[in-house]
Amino acid sequence: MKENEEKTLIMKCRKCEDKLEVLRQCKKVRLRCSGCGHEYHIHEVAADLDKETEEQLARYTAIIYD
Repeated sequence: MKENEEKTLIMKCRKCEDKLEVLRQCKKVRLRCSGCGHEYHIHEVAADLDKETEEQLARYTAIIYD
């Protein structure tokens, strides 16, 4: 890996290790596993967010925690 390259991590489900995807619903945003369908609140996985997911979440002006 070159000096200026960043390692890209993919958000993975804690239950089945499949990829998490940003799911935008009316008045809320979640991360949902593309494999098992488990949904995570943002605060549950905030410490593990990868660059791609952070960029997707940055598109939303407010994220409601419920």
